[in-house]
Amino acid sequence: MRVLFGVTGSVAAHRGLEAARLVAKAGHTVRCILTRNAMEFVRPLAFRSLVGETYTDEDFFTGALHIELSAWSECRVVAPATANIMAKVARGIADDLLSTTLLAAGPPVIFVPGMHESMWLAPATQENAGMLARQGHIVMEPVTGDLSAGRGIGRMRSPEEIAGYVEDWAGVVDSMRGKRVLVAYGPTAEPLDPVRVVTNLSSGRMGVELCRAARAAGAFVTAVRGPGAPIAPAHDSHSIKTARELMELMARLTPEHSVVIMASAVADFRPERVSRKKIGRRGSLRIEMKPTPDILAGLPRKRGQVFVGFCLGDERGLLDDAMAKMASKRVDLMVANDLSSPGAEEARFLLIRKKKTTDLGVISKARASFAIIREIAGIIG
Repeated sequence: MRVLFGVTGSVAAHRGLEAARLVAKAGHTVRCILTRNAMEFVRPLAFRSLVGETYTDEDFFTGALHIELSAWSECRVVAPATANIMAKVARGIADDLLSTTLLAAGPPVIFVPGMHESMWLAPATQENAGMLARQGHIVMEPVTGDLSAGRGIGRMRSPEEIAGYVEDWAGVVDSMRGKRVLVAYGPTAEPLDPVRVVTNLSSGRMGVELCRAARAAGAFVTAVRGPGAPIAPAHDSHSIKTARELMELMARLTPEHSVVIMASAVADFRPERVSRKKIGRRGSLRIEMKPTPDILAGLPRKRGQVFVGFCLGDERGLLDDAMAKMASKRVDLMVANDLSSPGAEEARFLLIRKKKTTDLGVISKARASFAIIREIAGIIG
């Protein structure tokens, strides 16, 4: 794969060099762009010696280099990414070789921020990060660790993690070109009265990562988002609140798509009766509940479509439960993840097909999403 690395002015610039070196070592062709400020921390000669062709702002006016590089690259990474480059790309500012190249290339670009905590948490930076994500870019959010001044959130992801993400990207690139992928994610909210709902704690993060991985694979992505879930980098987006709204929308959209991924955390029950007025505090409250429809099992199906479901449970009996749901929901792939796994961003994932089960172990949702898309691409053939 042809990978373009951008390096901006940060004390973490040397980690960008190591990430680029690891990507090149893995067999990918790497070209680099160093900004003027980046050269205060690292030298072009180091990149040319360890990685490959390297350009600086001195090459800015060499023909249409920014167009050439944007067309050449299959994957674009900015590591470290300063608040400055994130703001430029988010707002369409192009005043040096890196920003003009990224603007010409368009999304997706993998941004790996590295900056002080106060800069990362600044409202402007957060707004720009959100804007980049909505445009279809990927922001590998920084972690908590040692910074140039103290400790906090803002430390750039490790070179090994960046290289691993690029490798995941290479594993799916163009594997679903021309396919249409429908991803439903996030919770549903079933009203109890005009101001209260029955819902769950789903963050919707898995669906966002699935949309990113499907876009990296070249698919046209349609996202259906539950209440409170983050906006995914999709080509077409819809929002729902209740399980009934989700069922009706999915039934309408499903025939138009090659792949249907049902990652929504649908409430299993909804109140039997919905009060037209806010229920006041009057002693105890008894709520009669009734089941919501099994949306995935009831979706219309056409020959050649691939259906993917999710099963969340405890480690004990997880495989048996997932296998049973796979049959009842009539899916080609069931993704089971373990409630006992540590951390909100990581979980143990099992990819279950009729004759094969793959245990991914405890990994991030981002990396699991690439594995799921690879599996789907294999089913499609």
